[in-house]
Amino acid sequence: MKERLQQLWPNIKFAWRHVRNSWRAFSGTDEVQALKRAFRVFWWRFGDVLALMGRLMWAWFLNTRMVRSARAWWQRTKKAVWELPQYQFLRRFFHNLKEHVWMRWLTVAVLALLLCLPWCVADTTAKTYTYLVVTDTAVTLVDGYPDFTYDSDTLRIRDDVGGDAQIILTGGQSVVIRHGDEVFTVESYTETVQNLLERYDITVGKDEMIGVNNTGLKTLIHIGDELRCRRRETTVDTYKTKVLYDYLLPYGEHVILQEGAPGTTTDTYDDVYRNGELVNTVLVDRSDSTAKAQIIVYGRLVKEVDRDDRIARDVPYGNGSTGGYLVFKSGYSMTYYDKITCNSTAYYSGGEHGAAWTTATGHAVGLGIIAADPKVFPYHSRMFIQSPSGSLVYGIGQVEDTGGMKGNVIDVWYPTYADCVVWGRRDVTCWLLD
Repeated sequence: MKERLQQLWPNIKFAWRHVRNSWRAFSGTDEVQALKRAFRVFWWRFGDVLALMGRLMWAWFLNTRMVRSARAWWQRTKKAVWELPQYQFLRRFFHNLKEHVWMRWLTVAVLALLLCLPWCVADTTAKTYTYLVVTDTAVTLVDGYPDFTYDSDTLRIRDDVGGDAQIILTGGQSVVIRHGDEVFTVESYTETVQNLLERYDITVGKDEMIGVNNTGLKTLIHIGDELRCRRRETTVDTYKTKVLYDYLLPYGEHVILQEGAPGTTTDTYDDVYRNGELVNTVLVDRSDSTAKAQIIVYGRLVKEVDRDDRIARDVPYGNGSTGGYLVFKSGYSMTYYDKITCNSTAYYSGGEHGAAWTTATGHAVGLGIIAADPKVFPYHSRMFIQSPSGSLVYGIGQVEDTGGMKGNVIDVWYPTYADCVVWGRRDVTCWLLD
């Protein structure tokens, strides 16, 4: 310290002497320049004095007992750290890292893996609670965060992943909360369901679920380990085609009486949920389908039927009319204008097909050729002939011969004598066809 002061003293003396000489010369003509020069020299020397004083203070500080103790502790600590096996391992590791390129790449790969590992194993869909959301459109089980959106006057659902599941109640509405045997009504802010429960200190158990139902007049929040709800499913039904037959409409034609239209059927189920799973469902109701059937009417009226066809029913027109229509077992129909009971006989011409005979109209005889009185049954008249009981049927016949028949008598042709014997003479019913 004494040596430092001895080095500083000449500078102090020089600065003082220079200032004194400058003041003595102040009486000269250029007083301002002399004053500036005096102050410039003074501050230059005074700066050296301050720097030297600062170094002296620092030297004094470093020589204090506290600093000496701290320096000794640091020296001991460095020596102890140097001898640690971990430090030696790090020295060797960084030395090898400097020497070998492959170790540098390996280190970079390990660091990148450590940085990416938290993103790989982190559960980004960590659930809060299990919600059973019942809206006017669907019943949805939300395990954690919703993955759909919904918007109504009382409830909004967003699929954002946030601190709470984004099942948001609109503010100013009355909400009924049922937890166990307790039921009470509260008023909500614009907040999540979870925030509403926390605001009223309602604790949701580990195995409990939160049911949110906004299908009623008030939003209902039901908390329990078993939740029940009524669910409706609507399915689209295709319309059916109903076929009707019109025996007075020509065969091959059809009329659409009613156009078909698809409809819906609504099924109502009672569902039971436990531990976030649907454990039971029961169908309680099924509505009638609203589909409108298509009604098509097909015509069945023909001019000919097979000879072995039989009459299923005779439908008169009524209202004093003598006509009607015949419905055959094949499903076809034929109309007639009159129905007469006649006496009939049978004849044959000696040949199987009657090639040797021709009728009065020049028509070859054969099955279906009838001889009758032209005054009663004009030539070319067509009729369906069978016994009154229907046990014996001749079928459709056409008047092409007379054979001396008089009155209500007809003679039907058969290809063999045996057929004629079977037919014999009998009363028959004749439907005169249109």
